[in-house]
This record gives sequence, C-alpha cells and structure tokens, in this order.
Amino acid sequence: MTSDNTAAPKGSGSRRLRWALIASLALNALIIGAVGGALLFARHGHGWGWHRHKAFGLYGFARTLPQDRREVIRNAIKDGRAKLKPLRQEVWSARTAARKTLMEQPFEEAKLNTALDAVVAAGADYQRARMAIFADTAAKLTDAERRELYEWLERHRKRYQHRRHRWRNGDGTPPTR
Repeated sequence: MTSDNTAAPKGSGSRRLRWALIASLALNALIIGAVGGALLFARHGHGWGWHRHKAFGLYGFARTLPQDRREVIRNAIKDGRAKLKPLRQEVWSARTAARKTLMEQPFEEAKLNTALDAVVAAGADYQRARMAIFADTAAKLTDAERRELYEWLERHRKRYQHRRHRWRNGDGTPPTR
C-alpha cells in the first residue's frame, strides 16, 4: 500500500480562511459605518439625517431667542398647526377630485376648470390661515425681536431662494444668455 504524502499541511488552509474572514468582517464594518454615518449626518435636502429638518420661518427664528421667548413662539406655532391640518386636507381632497375629473368619460373641460378653481380656492384658504398664524405670532414679539425676525428672514430668504431657484436671477426672472 502506498501512502499519500502530497497532502497540504493541516494549518495553512485554515489560516487563509481565518484571514479572509477577518478581512470580510472589517470590510462589512467599514461599509455599515459609512452607510450609518451617511444616514445619520446627511446634509439638508440630500437624504435622511439630523440636518434634514432645518426649520425655516418663525420656527427657525425661535432657535435664536432665549429659552422663555422661544417657548412662546413654538407654542403659538404648534397651536396654529392644529388649525392648518383640516385646511391642508381640503387642498389634497380638491387636488384628488381634480385629478379624477381627468379620467371621467365623457371629458368635460368646464368640470375640470371648476375642480381646478376649487384647488386654487382651497390653497388660498390654506395660505391665508398660514399668514394669519404668522401675524398672530409676530404680534407676540417685542419691537427688537420683530427687527431681528426681519433680518433673520432676509438672510435666510436669499439662501433659500438660491437653492430653490438656481436658474433664476436675483429678481426672480429667468437668466438671459
């Protein structure tokens, strides 16, 4: 009988496998860390993250005020949001009704125009309520705070408009070439 002496030493295969598993584990940890970091620390408007919900308007301005004044503004805004919810629902319902008129047979342009007018009216009611909340909240500010609010809104308006209308000139008109 012959014996097979060509077999590999016992430890070399298991060592390679062990190093491959360690490398795979390190790569998985790196990928999970990168994805987790991206989700946790994403920039505003570019995915999930803490910074995604930057506050604009009065709510964002409230962050600049002392704690006691900040709470006054935030409570006024929270009370106003409860009033806005049914108005926002009316806007969505009017939009849904307008979309449904597109599929009705026979199609009636007058009916679509009526549905679109309802969308505009619901949107106007919603905007009117938002502006009333803004006015009520601004009335609770001191003169100095209103001046700060104006300056804060001007600073952030320019930044926000730049992001929203990159292709427009500063006055809102399309660029000329």
